[in-house]
Amino acid sequence: MKKSFFILAVVVFLLVVLVNGVSVYSSKAGVKINLNGEVDYIINGDNINKLDEGKYNVLINSNEEKEIEKDKIKREFEYTDYVSAELNKEDIEYLVSKGIEVRLERNFSVALSDVVKIINASKSWQVQINGKNLTGINQTVCIIDTGVNYTRSALGGCYGNNNPNSGCKVIGGHDFYNDDNNPVDDHGHGTHVAGIVAANGSINGVAPEAKIIAIKALGSSGSGTDSMIISGIEWCITNSSLFNISVISMSLGDTINYTGYCNDDSLASSINTAVGMNISVVVASGNSGNYTSLSSPACVQNATPIGATNKDDSVASYSNRNSLLKVLAPGTNIVSTCLGEGSCISSGTSMATPAAAGAIAIINEFLDSINVEKSPEEIENSLNNSGFVVYDSLSMINYSRINVYDSLNSLSFNYINLVSPNNGVIINSNQTFLCNSSSSLSLVNSTFFLWNSTSLEYNSTLSLSGFNNRSSFNYSFTRSDTYSWTCLFVNNLGFAKNTGNYSITYDSQGPAITAVFPLNNSWTNGEFNLTLDENGTCLYSLNNGRNNISMSTNNQRNFFTLNQSILQNSPGNVTYYCNDSFGNMNSSENIFFNADYTLPNVTLISPSSGFSETGETTLSFKYNVSDNLNMSSCGLILNGIIVSWNSSAVLLGNETNTISRSVSEGSYSWGINCTDIAGNTGNSSLRGFTINSASVSSGGSSGGGGGGGAGGTTYIVPKEEISGGYTKELEKDDSIKFSLFDSQSNEHTLTLDYLGGYFINITIRSSPIKLVLAIGQSAKINLTSNDYYDLYIKLENIESRKAKLTIQTIYEPISSNVVSAEENEDRNETTKEYIAVNKNKANFKVNVLILIIIFILIGLFARFFYLRSKKEFKKEIESDIVRKIEKDLKKRIKK
Repeated sequence: MKKSFFILAVVVFLLVVLVNGVSVYSSKAGVKINLNGEVDYIINGDNINKLDEGKYNVLINSNEEKEIEKDKIKREFEYTDYVSAELNKEDIEYLVSKGIEVRLERNFSVALSDVVKIINASKSWQVQINGKNLTGINQTVCIIDTGVNYTRSALGGCYGNNNPNSGCKVIGGHDFYNDDNNPVDDHGHGTHVAGIVAANGSINGVAPEAKIIAIKALGSSGSGTDSMIISGIEWCITNSSLFNISVISMSLGDTINYTGYCNDDSLASSINTAVGMNISVVVASGNSGNYTSLSSPACVQNATPIGATNKDDSVASYSNRNSLLKVLAPGTNIVSTCLGEGSCISSGTSMATPAAAGAIAIINEFLDSINVEKSPEEIENSLNNSGFVVYDSLSMINYSRINVYDSLNSLSFNYINLVSPNNGVIINSNQTFLCNSSSSLSLVNSTFFLWNSTSLEYNSTLSLSGFNNRSSFNYSFTRSDTYSWTCLFVNNLGFAKNTGNYSITYDSQGPAITAVFPLNNSWTNGEFNLTLDENGTCLYSLNNGRNNISMSTNNQRNFFTLNQSILQNSPGNVTYYCNDSFGNMNSSENIFFNADYTLPNVTLISPSSGFSETGETTLSFKYNVSDNLNMSSCGLILNGIIVSWNSSAVLLGNETNTISRSVSEGSYSWGINCTDIAGNTGNSSLRGFTINSASVSSGGSSGGGGGGGAGGTTYIVPKEEISGGYTKELEKDDSIKFSLFDSQSNEHTLTLDYLGGYFINITIRSSPIKLVLAIGQSAKINLTSNDYYDLYIKLENIESRKAKLTIQTIYEPISSNVVSAEENEDRNETTKEYIAVNKNKANFKVNVLILIIIFILIGLFARFFYLRSKKEFKKEIESDIVRKIEKDLKKRIKK
């Protein structure tokens, strides 16, 4: 019977799937189900049936707190709209029926999967302010993890029990996992993290003299819930002033990754409150190796997500990252404090996160010492802007591996400006360079650096005092070049900063002049032109300064003029004088020339005027030319455009010159243009000729495939043209005769048999193939092989009783399920009917399947009732037999 019930349940499920389809998301908005069937959130009740009868830790909106019994509320929070409660399935169903949002509390776990390297902060420790080194003094880091084994000597060896005056390193905390005041570690993860932050002894953390608040929100298994973590964050916020908590470190994460911000996360409100109170919240980005997303709560917008690098400063393959992440903590195999005495090696973004937390503790110590306040976002940006650039080839993003010292250096200056001269300026005089600086510390000196195009050219240092300064430096240039310059400022802690380089070009030379026409010892027709290598103005002087004339320009680089005052065949000379935009002048050499103004005389020979030819052909255009000078070039003019040039030296006088050109069908005018070496140009007269279409009457056609219908025209298409695609407008009974690039090279004929308003009928011979094509339709035909298509046909349009057809040779293998060419006509005519029939067939199949399932259900129910009745009948028979035996026994006893 159990087996029958199981079969019945399976069949019912299949029936529901067939009727409704399968969906990952419920029809009620807001309910989210993982593909593995686990319920993440319960909002409208669709997934309550997945819960058993046990008890569940949930988060509900605190405004709806009155809807549940007070003793079921386990935790209330100050900075978020949720309360934590322990409810059973019935309670959840009740809240959901009221439209109240219910979230199952998630399990967060430690991130221990892979390699990370701790930050080397030793250079920062050497910086002293007021006699104290920057080692995290007076800073407290709140670590929300599995607790801390404060008995470790490297972690102080004692617990301060929330006494701000305690000499213990672990100054206080709370255990929200077990709900007591002793946050001792029973897992080891939190102790390892605490050592990375602030161990001081045989192992040194990033900020070895910082204090630690131990918040135990994860248990011995390494996991805990939303409410435990929220409680931990709120404890750190509430006690931040008492213990000077400037950083919260969370090396934990959810299993779900987010490509964008997750500001609706249940931890977001508490994180936002902490950041609003100037407490940085650093969170491990996750260890699933996703390069497009982050785990929760690292994806909360106000959190500072931390990714991981390997020892070679490459992004660790396991580290989650995307564009929301700015900062990486470098490292592999972090050596830190174990749960017991000694050291352990662990890896993962869990190890990168406390490294960043320790760095921020040092930064906050520094800022406190110089009375400067920076927001968590500004500190994150400082770490990003000053760190070592790491390019990730998978996400294609540049990240920044933390450099604590460079971040301190950056934060010690308010600004540095390069005032003048402006970036990219071009000058031709000596300059005064001005720089501004403002520092939170007293300035000591500024140094001016100037580089030429190859090396450092000059530097000079000025002693300074005070917190703000404008420095000026004078420099006298000695040669033209493009230079780079900057100012470097140093304050009394030895921090030094500049703000990039400006460029400046010193130009003391006139522009370079290139004579274009005429060249020295050549001919000119009165044209003069030149080019410059920079903007400027130019004039020219003819015959040793007798005439100084300005030249025209359209872009201050190319100059030209026309002067035909020099007599024909007379010599002359010209000198160019040019200034650049700074007044630097240059002149050309004296250029000698002879003047000539005679135009070449060009006479056409052939083809003659009115010449005609049929079909595309190559024509030889013949001419002769006479002139007193040699020709530099002659060109063929077709319909007003020069399309070809003489390929060899032009012959003068009665010698014939030839330019060959392939010409397709059409009407043309032609002529010749010749230019002599002085630049004089002569044009011939023009002649006309015609190239007719390569067509013949269908009655006169012959060869394989026959002709078209009566009165039609046959167009013969060369193989070369059809291979690139041939388009032609055909009237009814017109044909196209063509050959394919196949071994037989047989001729084929395509004939337009019928021309309708929207479709045409076509016949293709040698073996007749009939097609019907509507406007925009195409077909592929196999004329020479059963293995591949070799002809493509498309009806482009029908207009003015003409069908515009395109045909092209192709080579495309034929798959086994393709309809043959002979079936094309029937297929085109029955396509719509075929689709409709198949839709009906599909619906019929579904209906038949549903009917089969219904019959199976009826059969199962019938079998169920049959077996049930048979069992009852059997019991009745057995009862009758028993009664009969009892009756017989009684009779025998009486006897």
